Amino acid sequence: MKILSSLHAIEIMPDHVHVFVQADHTTAPVEIAKTMKSISAVDIFGTFKDLK
Repeated sequence: MKILSSLHAIEIMPDHVHVFVQADHTTAPVEIAKTMKSISAVDIFGTFKDLK
């Protein structure tokens, strides 16, 4: 299942991230947020194993 059509911009702040994305009109924003959070968590916890 494809969630995003494209990632237009990303701004990384010390305690949060802003993203500007384009998705199909049938994709709920909450699904985009859950997918991005899941992918980033897997990557972060895989890289920094001491965080868990």
